[in-house]
Amino acid sequence: MRSSLRAAVVAVSLLLPCAAEAGLEVSILEPGIAFGPAGAHLTHSTFDDIFIDGIFQETPWLSSFDGEVDFVTGAVQSLTVDDSSPDRVRSKYVYDSGVFTLTANWTDQFGNPVQGQYVAPLLSLVIDIRCEQELADFDCGDASGEEGSLGHAFISIGPGLFDDNLAHILRLHKRGDAFEFDIALDGITDGPADDFRVAGSQNGNEEVDIPVAVPEPSILSLLLLAPVLSRRFRR
Repeated sequence: MRSSLRAAVVAVSLLLPCAAEAGLEVSILEPGIAFGPAGAHLTHSTFDDIFIDGIFQETPWLSSFDGEVDFVTGAVQSLTVDDSSPDRVRSKYVYDSGVFTLTANWTDQFGNPVQGQYVAPLLSLVIDIRCEQELADFDCGDASGEEGSLGHAFISIGPGLFDDNLAHILRLHKRGDAFEFDIALDGITDGPADDFRVAGSQNGNEEVDIPVAVPEPSILSLLLLAPVLSRRFRR
């Protein structure tokens, strides 16, 4: 009986995929972007918790995670200004590739701080400013009367890797898949002729969802379970 059950476990486990797809989710708080001809980077982009497929993540000793998300791009590849409508001048920045980094912090079982990272290539960043306040004939700022321009940032991230610390504590495979996210921007300072501009988030918080792989139960763990199942069947 035991041998036949173990054989059945092996047969079933061989049919299972080696990993299940999931999403690692963080909500970055009040993100902003600093940008200009030399490049762009994310600012003020902290997060308080990590979720995997909507499930709140804790360490085995019940401490939680926090951290920050960041990216840095290369120089601007193109900047176009559309002033065909004086009432609402637009501009569009397209940036060279760069690096995306998620840094997570937690404490070990003795209360010591520990850190881990997920690093991936940033494939593209496009900042589309649909209202250049300095160049428009009329007020085209947001409804709250906030000074500054309005726009949107679109970010494309390629496949990346978790370091050993973060992959182990979250029980993930080290590789993450490509994804995209965007940030609705407001309060964008200055204009296209300036070397340094800063923008805030219209929504306050922005979601980042990284496709990840969660290991399935291994053949070894299923084999270790086989004697327990065998005893239950005998009873």
